[in-house]
Amino acid sequence: MRAIFISYRRNDAEGEAGRLFDDLVREFSDQSVFMDVSTIEAGRDFRKVIDESVSTCGVLLSLIGPNWLDAKNEAGERRLDDPADFVRLETASALKRDIPVIPVLVRGSRMPRPDSLPEDLKDLAYRNGVELTHPRWNSDVQLLIKALRPFVEPPTPPVIEPPKPSPVKADLRREAQLVPTPLPVQPAPRPSPDGTYGDVEVKKRSRLIPSLIAGGLALLGAIAAYFYLSQKNPTVPDVRGGTLAEATTKLESAHLAVGRTRTQIDPSKEANTVIAQTPPPNVKVSADTKVDLVLSPPQEQVDTAKNASQDPVKTGSLSTSGQASSIGPKKENTLGDGPEGVMILDATPPNGSHLKQGEPTQFTVTVRYRLTSLDKATLSIGLVEFDATGCSGNGHIPAEGHTPAFRGENTVTIPIQWTVGVSKTVSTKGSIGYTASF
Repeated sequence: MRAIFISYRRNDAEGEAGRLFDDLVREFSDQSVFMDVSTIEAGRDFRKVIDESVSTCGVLLSLIGPNWLDAKNEAGERRLDDPADFVRLETASALKRDIPVIPVLVRGSRMPRPDSLPEDLKDLAYRNGVELTHPRWNSDVQLLIKALRPFVEPPTPPVIEPPKPSPVKADLRREAQLVPTPLPVQPAPRPSPDGTYGDVEVKKRSRLIPSLIAGGLALLGAIAAYFYLSQKNPTVPDVRGGTLAEATTKLESAHLAVGRTRTQIDPSKEANTVIAQTPPPNVKVSADTKVDLVLSPPQEQVDTAKNASQDPVKTGSLSTSGQASSIGPKKENTLGDGPEGVMILDATPPNGSHLKQGEPTQFTVTVRYRLTSLDKATLSIGLVEFDATGCSGNGHIPAEGHTPAFRGENTVTIPIQWTVGVSKTVSTKGSIGYTASF
């Protein structure tokens, strides 16, 4: 059995690495999982020691937390830029040897972009990764274990069929079978007083009844075992394309539950239906696992989004607007205590990115909002351009930046197409920021 090597940064994901190590040891044994290079003898080149340790593993797990990419050393320099950084050496050694490397994202971290990695780690950005979350840790680890088995367990040896007999031996056997063998003489059964051979029939029936009972019990046991195992480790059904009520029914019938839900406007999808799910369909999970759903909003909300720039608010206007901004390197992290509130959860390209003037760019902004004063309002997503000195140009709200907001707390993801610098208010070397408001 080949080994699993866990690479991690101590000040980034030490807790998750230890927890994952314990889970994998229970599954594959402590001889097949290690996450630290053992003591390096004095005088030895630690780069060669790390390279030799990685070369013996069948797969390397690269744990990536929030500080993995930008961790600094005592001199204030980024650790990944140091060719002697242990994490860089471990990962680069596996990539160089074409050993499978699986990025494992923890604590909400994201895959690093190729341009943010050293040359010998750029391939890591193209490796398919997995995510381990605290609420779904057990089910996420089971999916990871399933993905690891082909890299760790040896392949099943082929079945060797016995050699076929030669024609000469077969002829000898056939001739031997033609020789008559005397059969033992069995006494004829005696008839019963009524003239039938009842004792023979009774013996046949007495042997048949226990066999039927044993076969029936075995069948019942197999059926019970099947239902028990299917309830203990159910398969996630495909609920995409159905309504929330239909998805709930399907999940409950499979001994699962609905987890977090959020809406996402996608004109290509039918309204009021499930458009994505996590975990994905046809995956074995533990019973009572929660499945997160992404829903397309009601048709009314989609139509309102299309006409929001002409009819921004249907039921009135807010006397006090809730606003959250993500201008410069920081962004708000709370909705506040008021009746209205807005905050930006995520944005692509990231806040503060330098974009080329005049080049169309696809932006994606995820916003969390609270609305209690009205049943419906308009949420506006704006883009602010900054020149090289940090001075901002005018904020711009493209047509796609208007989206309807409904009473309650909700999360929406809004795609926006915008060309930076069309207003000519900033230089070509400017950066971008985001605003969200009612």
